Amino acid sequence: MERLEDERSHRPLVDVVLSVRDVDDRLAGRELSAAVAYRLFFLMLPLLLLAVGGIGLAAASDRGATSDAVRSSGTTAAVAKSIADATGELSVLEHLVVLGIGVFGTYFAARGLMKTLARVHAGAWEVPFTKTPRGFRAAGIVLGLVVALVVLSQEWNQLKDRLGALEFLLALPVVGLVYAVLIGVMHAQLPRPADATWHRLVPGALLVGLSIAALQAFVLGYIARKLSSSSELYGGVGTAIVVLFWLYLLGRVLVVGAVLDGVLWRRRDGAESVR
Repeated sequence: MERLEDERSHRPLVDVVLSVRDVDDRLAGRELSAAVAYRLFFLMLPLLLLAVGGIGLAAASDRGATSDAVRSSGTTAAVAKSIADATGELSVLEHLVVLGIGVFGTYFAARGLMKTLARVHAGAWEVPFTKTPRGFRAAGIVLGLVVALVVLSQEWNQLKDRLGALEFLLALPVVGLVYAVLIGVMHAQLPRPADATWHRLVPGALLVGLSIAALQAFVLGYIARKLSSSSELYGGVGTAIVVLFWLYLLGRVLVVGAVLDGVLWRRRDGAESVR
């Protein structure tokens, strides 16, 4: 570390990396990442209710189709089986009730997630915390992002089965760029300095988008197969551990992405000396 500290005054890239580390430590980035993961987890609960209610209504008579639809979106086999079993045990009226609870819960969970992300971005950009997007707007942003990610995940999962390992790795940056665009749209709704244009959101969005694609490739390519082949040994506990770990990593890259944007903005505009 001492050698890197000596290099930071001569190498801009080293200075940026160390500055991101310093700001992340000052903001308690690990704790903020856990808070974001907590919000993401409680967003997953009503989203699963939406899946049970919506997919159940759409494919109530075909449990196999339900399981295939859930698994094709990138969900692990254990989760897909759980949703398929739940949909098969509910009547049409019960599906409607579950769907209504899922919509209601998603609204409040999305608001909570956007509020937490707004605090993260306010700290990373060093601006006062402002109001988050209004409830329906926040829910629309989060739901739109989730739907887009699910659709992309479904297409990518099907593409993975048709491509070889090398082609799949080459497609990874392209998928990451698409994710980055979606993340950038969400970042544009969060606090930042008034003179920070949307161009200043590109580095963080790229970091988050490419990281999501890499994490998803790891989960779909390795973890999902391990859980599927070892379901008797790990069962729901293994699935829960993977999901929680994935959510924490996602929260981590969301926090680091915001910090990166703030650091680069201050370096370029000379708002403060970064050391």
